[in-house]
Amino acid sequence: MQGIDINRHIDEARFGNLHLKIIIACAILLIVDGYDVFIYGVVLPQLMDQWGLTAPQAGSLASWALFGMMSGALLFGPLGDRIGRKTCITICFALFSAATFINGFATTPTMFGVLRFLAGLGCGGLMPNAVALALLQRLAAVRGRLSLCADQAAAAKWWLSMPMASVSAEGPMPKALSTRRTSPL
Repeated sequence: MQGIDINRHIDEARFGNLHLKIIIACAILLIVDGYDVFIYGVVLPQLMDQWGLTAPQAGSLASWALFGMMSGALLFGPLGDRIGRKTCITICFALFSAATFINGFATTPTMFGVLRFLAGLGCGGLMPNAVALALLQRLAAVRGRLSLCADQAAAAKWWLSMPMASVSAEGPMPKALSTRRTSPL
């Protein structure tokens, strides 16, 4: 009985629609991660007015999400190795989506911060698992290009999520971007 060398089989496979769909889905998940960061910046002035927050207090609310992202990467990265990347991505995306949705109904800064932390957990877990899943589609013919695409998708999330966040929060152009500020110099 002859065994199958799975690594050789993957390396020799042709790049097909399934591989492309997996990579596009992972790129979309990375864009969602960037959306979370930008949407906070868009709604921050309204939160400061409504809750009477000072700049340091608003900054600490932002750090809750970043701490959640760090914790999520440390927790869900290794968990993806144990339970599978797709399962872990599904858990992280559900956690991020639920926490972000509920966050829209937060009535206190503490509730907002805790929900930002939970959303950060999901976001932090998405990044290592989505990149790993995309890179696991490592066909020998396109291995280098896939690695470059994963890096570019991680960078592009910032540029693609910024317009999405501004449109969803305030319409096509937020006031902060549409008001021209001129320097006295």
